[in-house]
Amino acid sequence: MTMRSHFAALRLHAISALLPGLLALCGASLGLLGFLGAAQAQTPRVEFVRSVSTADLRKLLGMDAKHLYVARKSGQVDALNVETGQVAFSLQLQDAKGKKLLGRAEEAVVVADTLYVLDGAENRVVLFGLDGKYQGTIGGRGEAGLSSPQGLAVAGGIVYVA
Repeated sequence: MTMRSHFAALRLHAISALLPGLLALCGASLGLLGFLGAAQAQTPRVEFVRSVSTADLRKLLGMDAKHLYVARKSGQVDALNVETGQVAFSLQLQDAKGKKLLGRAEEAVVVADTLYVLDGAENRVVLFGLDGKYQGTIGGRGEAGLSSPQGLAVAGGIVYVA
């Protein structure tokens, strides 16, 4: 029997004083919030937009304008089309020598044409193209001072790992 998971796409109105709390909410939930400009009211109004259904989901890793990046219970990471929930592409599982590229994907961030995936099991960040092909690795067990990484951000050409 296949377990189905659902992402709720929500549009939030009247967010003027609530943005910091909402950003924290986005990181901890399986909801997709749409922000529609600055509003005047203090109480937000949430409107259901759509549901995106997917099988065997372990975790929502991140998103960009076109894709939701999800980790499956099998360890596979897929890019789902935001509108349809269909798999657009999957991340490359092994390098040219047959070595597994991801141990346990924890978070994903897209900057320009690169997908940065935090690998909590191997204490590293693995880089992929937006076609799912492997590009390289930052860190690793005992390298770059990473130990049980939990968070990832990329800004101004700097990769931040918490």
